[in-house]
Amino acid sequence: MGVTYTQSNLTGGELAPELHARIDIDKYGTSLAHAENVIIVPQGGLRRRPGLSKITDGVVGEDARMSPFVFNKTQQYLLVFRAGFIDVLRDGVEVKASLVSPYSTMTEVDELDIIQSADTVIITHEDYAPQKLVRGATDADWTISTIDLEIPLFNYSGISYKYENTGDAQTVDIKINDVVWNHDGNAVQGTDNNFYKAKTDQSAIDLATQDFTNVTNWEDLAEGKEEVWSATRGWPISCAFHQGRLWFGGSTSKPTSVWGSKTNAPFDFTAEAVSGTIPDDHAIFDTIESDQYNKITNIFSGRKLQVFTTGSEYINKIDVITPANSAWEA
Repeated sequence: MGVTYTQSNLTGGELAPELHARIDIDKYGTSLAHAENVIIVPQGGLRRRPGLSKITDGVVGEDARMSPFVFNKTQQYLLVFRAGFIDVLRDGVEVKASLVSPYSTMTEVDELDIIQSADTVIITHEDYAPQKLVRGATDADWTISTIDLEIPLFNYSGISYKYENTGDAQTVDIKINDVVWNHDGNAVQGTDNNFYKAKTDQSAIDLATQDFTNVTNWEDLAEGKEEVWSATRGWPISCAFHQGRLWFGGSTSKPTSVWGSKTNAPFDFTAEAVSGTIPDDHAIFDTIESDQYNKITNIFSGRKLQVFTTGSEYINKIDVITPANSAWEA
């Protein structure tokens, strides 16, 4: 004769088949061997999962990706990303059709990272400059445009330099082979952001007034610092909002780097030292160091900022992240 057991607590969820004989573990008594199409509730029971209802016909006649847009409890939309277009629905009604987007294939659409803050959606893909989708004054007023970013510079060439010409008076003694980064914001006496190597010794010269186009004294190395993201170097892969900053995770040319914008200035990723120290509210530029070179695939804001790569997961455990204290660990 069979024995009937009453199990009133199911919060352990579904156990893996390898654990079906593990009657010695505490979770065994609160778990299920198979739980399909149900939702476990924290009070101990379960309920049938919600079903799907048809919204409308004819909106999507092809592959598409859906993403929610929730401004508040009463203003909720559904964004439908198709190859080359975005449709917007509210309460099952299409309110904006065929908004042109730069993402021309479903492969690109599936690779998008999409986040929202208030009435703005941020969209990233490593082959395209980040976009913003903005809701306007009416349900039918939606626009998509390239974000005007303040982009940090990076020395992809790896050339070391001794001096930086910022355009401010700076008297130095130059030796042969000394390298100067010309960073004075103009191209009057040398290409801005280029490196120049000294061909002669020069004493007590002011870098701000130096003519770097003088081929007797200087060699143009035809390299320099450049914007870390560009059509040539690629664009950010993933994005998240965390602690008042917009964060980007990974890019084509810097797949293991993380960037945080200035505080409350989500499109400004620059940092400038003040009296030799970068202020706490300026932008953050980190590169995750590990024994493997795994590309960042996602960045997530929870209680802490998390980064996911093709090989592992990292977390920034700092309570309030600044340029000076930012630290990542696996």
